Amino acid sequence: MNQSPYGSDAYYLLKKFHHLLELRDINLDNEPRYNRHFKRKLTRRQLQEMLFDISDRLNDAFHLKRIYQHFNEHATSDNCEAGLDKLIVTFLSTYLSEFREFTNILINWRTEIINSFLRPFDDRKLSNALAENINGKLRTYISLTNGSVNFIRFRKRVLLALNPSVSSVIHSDKVSKLKKNDPYFKL
Repeated sequence: MNQSPYGSDAYYLLKKFHHLLELRDINLDNEPRYNRHFKRKLTRRQLQEMLFDISDRLNDAFHLKRIYQHFNEHATSDNCEAGLDKLIVTFLSTYLSEFREFTNILINWRTEIINSFLRPFDDRKLSNALAENINGKLRTYISLTNGSVNFIRFRKRVLLALNPSVSSVIHSDKVSKLKKNDPYFKL
């Protein structure tokens, strides 16, 4: 490959095809498409292999990322402890300094990571996703109201927005105007 930093094949590949380094379900064996830069037809797999040829460090980092993702997707509460220990040893043995902080996180949060594989409710992982979702909605409501003056009204609005079934329980705080013939009307 052309080795100059800008205008090089490596720069072009990293700029245009970095998404092939992400771990998504991408069909790498597509029909070859013509690439003007390389002046030939290439599949995504060929482009990905060209990306890996740029640097051994890039290739090793991708495979470490793939090992971690496989652990995260396939470990169970029964085998996660052994799998995590094996993962930590793998990351400790790498020469890539970029993964040192991540390895320390795995070591320091080992117990919490193992506990995250417990599935106490309907065979689903324990997660704070619902709380984070509600917090995000609350931030949106707060920004939309531009600083509500009436907290009780804001609270009711949020409760209603988050759970429409409470509409029968929430009552308006609006004070109705009294008429002269109303027994509660006082001069």
